[in-house]
Amino acid sequence: MPMKPSFVGRETELQLLDRLWARPDATLLILYGRRRVGKTRLLTYWLRQSGGGETGQEQAARRVLYWVAEPSSARDQLRSFSQAVYNFANPQAPAPEDFTYANWQQAWQQVAALAQVERLGLLLDEFTYLLEIDPSIAGQLQNLWDQTLSRSNLFLVICGSHLGMMLRHTLSYQAPLYGRATAQLRLLPLPFGMTARYFPRFDADERVAIYAIWGGIPPTGSGSTRPRPSQTTSATSC
Repeated sequence: MPMKPSFVGRETELQLLDRLWARPDATLLILYGRRRVGKTRLLTYWLRQSGGGETGQEQAARRVLYWVAEPSSARDQLRSFSQAVYNFANPQAPAPEDFTYANWQQAWQQVAALAQVERLGLLLDEFTYLLEIDPSIAGQLQNLWDQTLSRSNLFLVICGSHLGMMLRHTLSYQAPLYGRATAQLRLLPLPFGMTARYFPRFDADERVAIYAIWGGIPPTGSGSTRPRPSQTTSATSC
């Protein structure tokens, strides 16, 4: 029985991440796209890859800190990030539950210190949750990038789902981070051709029906057990 691969498509995006990681200088990627389009899946899949890349040669494990912001208070967000950074730097001595840096500047400075020599990846997922609570975060990050981070060996990925907010704070001409990004990537829904790889047991007509409901948003279930179109709930509202 043909089985769906554990991760389908996004070869171009994975190659971009590999190329940016391989650069010898500070690198900033702005990754954005609608919710559920697969941004987090892309980052976590790339993070788990321990070898290969474009060269096909064996790689050392990547030194990467992956952190997801949550819709909580500014204080809780800073504490969560502070503990993630501290625990990354001190894996044998986890931070106390109440540990936090005094402010975001101190937290970013610790990140810069960790990236002074050896390559460090920092993947900030759901960045717009930070911006919703404290819009000045983008300006603070811009100042630290200009002063310190841009001269480090940091690979920084800022990822968010709120398109308007990401454009306003990171990509537009008036954005604090305008002109700092090495690359920007808008992740789009998967094209119809990917349905053959997700649902290899289904014929073309069935895949068309599935895609009409699926819409290119990567399914979370197994393609080998996905119900046939006749068994799915109608997408039409009652």
